[in-house]
Amino acid sequence: MNPFIDEPRARYQDRLDEVEQWRLAELARANRVSWADRWRMRIGERLIALGEQLKAAAQPAPQFD
Repeated sequence: MNPFIDEPRARYQDRLDEVEQWRLAELARANRVSWADRWRMRIGERLIALGEQLKAAAQPAPQFD
């Protein structure tokens, strides 16, 4: 074993492993939904439900002659 060759090679492999872990962590974070997006989704769903209720209340009953 030559310490001048094996040590740098081991450090290089450690850095490659670190970079791979970081890359996988970034992928996991990119697929996660943020709390702000969840909050916007809830508000949007509530506004849609409110709008449907308002439209249903504003429609006149059918009148027959």
